[in-house]
Amino acid sequence: MDLKITFLTGKSILLTVNPSTTVKELKQKIAQQTEYTAERLKLAVVNGQMIELVLDHLSLTQYKVQSGNTVTVLIRESIQVFLKNDKGKLNPYEIQHGETVKEFKQKVHHKEGIPPNQQRLFYEDQLLEDNRKMEEYRIKVNATIVLRLQLVGG
Repeated sequence: MDLKITFLTGKSILLTVNPSTTVKELKQKIAQQTEYTAERLKLAVVNGQMIELVLDHLSLTQYKVQSGNTVTVLIRESIQVFLKNDKGKLNPYEIQHGETVKEFKQKVHHKEGIPPNQQRLFYEDQLLEDNRKMEEYRIKVNATIVLRLQLVGG
């Protein structure tokens, strides 16, 4: 099925997909052709009424998307994640587009009271490095980032 993918900037692309393609797979196809990560994409289709494609595991057929439909793409400027602190408590945080790990650690310092030089942050068992952008790690919406303390000693 052929879909027209439009962005609020006026840009549009044409994609040919299988009707059984899931929303998640569609987001990944769009991400491959743009500078946006799949996690930042929010999709909607107008098919008599506007329907947000919010459940990533559902197929386009289940949302009644048909060949020739236009899918509108909204770009999230931030995503919500959860930080599991050293006491095991989950706290919500917003990650802004382009935010570095170092900047995120400042937020954690402000909210948790732990200095950045004592923070070791992990996503899916991967250490997050200060000089890299959070989006380089492909962190998903509502994902959990784990905080482990690094004792500074002497």
